[in-house]
Amino acid sequence: MKKYKNWKLITKVVMSMTVIILIYSIIFIVVSVRNAQREINAQIEISNEESLEQFNNYLNTLQTDLLNISSLTYTNDTVLDIVSGAQDFSGTKSKTVLNNFLLGMTLFKDDIDFTGIINEQSLSDGYYVAKDNSFGMREYTELVESEIFRDFTASGQDYACYLLGKEDTSVILQNRMDKLLYIRTLRNPQKNFELQGYLLLGVNLEHLTDFCRSFLKDDSSSLAVYDNKGNQLFSAGNELPEAVLKNGDKEKISHQLIDSRQHLVCFTDRNSLGWKIYYDMDLSRIIKKDFWNSYAYVILIALAAVSVFGIMAVLLTKAVTSPLKKLIGSMEKFQKGDFDQYVEVKYEDEIGQLTRGYNHMVSHIKDLIHQNYAIKMKEQEAMLGALQAQINPHFLYNMLDLIYWKASACGQTEIADTIYSMAKLFRLSLNKGEMWLTIKDEKEFLMHYLTLQKSLMSEQLSSAINVEKGLENVRIPRFLLQPFVENSIVHGFSKRVEKPEIIVSFSRNGKNLVIILTDNGCGMTSEESERIFDVEAEKSGEKKESSSYAISNVIKRLRLYFGEGFSLNIKSQPGNGTEIILILNNFLDFDREDQVMLRQHSGLLLSAEEGEGRQ
Repeated sequence: MKKYKNWKLITKVVMSMTVIILIYSIIFIVVSVRNAQREINAQIEISNEESLEQFNNYLNTLQTDLLNISSLTYTNDTVLDIVSGAQDFSGTKSKTVLNNFLLGMTLFKDDIDFTGIINEQSLSDGYYVAKDNSFGMREYTELVESEIFRDFTASGQDYACYLLGKEDTSVILQNRMDKLLYIRTLRNPQKNFELQGYLLLGVNLEHLTDFCRSFLKDDSSSLAVYDNKGNQLFSAGNELPEAVLKNGDKEKISHQLIDSRQHLVCFTDRNSLGWKIYYDMDLSRIIKKDFWNSYAYVILIALAAVSVFGIMAVLLTKAVTSPLKKLIGSMEKFQKGDFDQYVEVKYEDEIGQLTRGYNHMVSHIKDLIHQNYAIKMKEQEAMLGALQAQINPHFLYNMLDLIYWKASACGQTEIADTIYSMAKLFRLSLNKGEMWLTIKDEKEFLMHYLTLQKSLMSEQLSSAINVEKGLENVRIPRFLLQPFVENSIVHGFSKRVEKPEIIVSFSRNGKNLVIILTDNGCGMTSEESERIFDVEAEKSGEKKESSSYAISNVIKRLRLYFGEGFSLNIKSQPGNGTEIILILNNFLDFDREDQVMLRQHSGLLLSAEEGEGRQ
């Protein structure tokens, strides 16, 4: 509730209207989806029943074709003579006739891959034609003892179908493909239809399965065919749940709850062989999919309504919020330092009164700022005049030069070098009032500074300053590295170190300027490095040495100049020295105008900051 009170007026109006629309939309969704589910279930039932009927008609056609093909035997007298033994099968003519007859049956229908004929007298070894590379038939005495033939003869029927897997060798010695084996008795009409043998037709089960799969609506469906004894002949899609087999043959269409999921089961056994056909569909997945489709449709309607009412709300509240937006915009500009703000007052309502009060406040604050600014400028001018009166840089340079020449004349070279380095150090420090200097000048400044430090240290201090070729004239902020060098000398060499050494390098890494300072001093712990390089420590009143304050100032200046466009990493361990890595990102990609603008902008900001510090 508290957040609602803090919302903008237009947001409150739009959100309130949106909630009302959503409530009506939810009611509309529930009613619409329920009606859609009923309609979808009715359509699915009709569609599945039609598909099952079409597939059953196909099986009836297949069974009729098999019966008609097998009946061709009774119309071919030569084949009947061969089967009955009236003709000697060992003759070439008999084999040709029988081969052409079986081959014609095989080619008559694409689904038939195997045809064979066998009896006890003339064809005890059997004769066959195969398109699927299957070969070999069991002898008659072995064949009639197989489980399939015992079941067939026990049924007393003239034809039947059985599942013959490719691993089953009870009928075909090398069966290459799964088959539906159609068995038909051969009887001689001239001998009172006496049993003469058997005709075998092998139907490719893969073709049947593929055709069966074409009737499935989606991957949530399954279609399975069982014989009249409950043995599965073939199936397609998902595995048929056992619950469907137990209850699915009681009704033509039934809804069953299986494993907490709604199933639609269609059943039929209206075919010549009495096969049971089940068509099962997982309605939970279909309903869920259609539910989300309906839900998305209704959501689109709701969103359209929300959009229309949202536009109306915006138009209604714009008249109220427009003056407030102008007032807020003026306040934001005022906060950023634009003190010449004035908002026109058009109406004398509450917002007009607020605007008039704001204009009066801005005018008063502007006068106060001008007065305060004039006072500070006078104070800075007075302080600058006092400093200039106390120290004249040219006077200081001339005095140092005079001491240098006198020391040289007296043969005091060490004192002369010290005075010379100090004079150069002062000149480079002032840098003619500019806030930036070249890397070449920075190198010279550090060299003179290190010369002075060497004269103060009892042990020998060695140093090296390396500048990659092409970087000498790149300009960087002045006093950038001296505080780090001073910190290395004061802290790194506070304990006696054999052959103390400081190395400074300037290099490029793509568009980045990389500055690395290393020393072989005593190093420091992570807590000590964090304390030295903590910019905010001075605000908490923590005492620091001069070098630490200088480093804090360097970090402040870097943030002032580059924002987040730099990185400063310190690698140090007690006894292993210290390495400081400063990277100015994309610094070398600036053109000269960018460099000048950056130096001018940062110089103004830094001058303002220093002025505030002096005050």
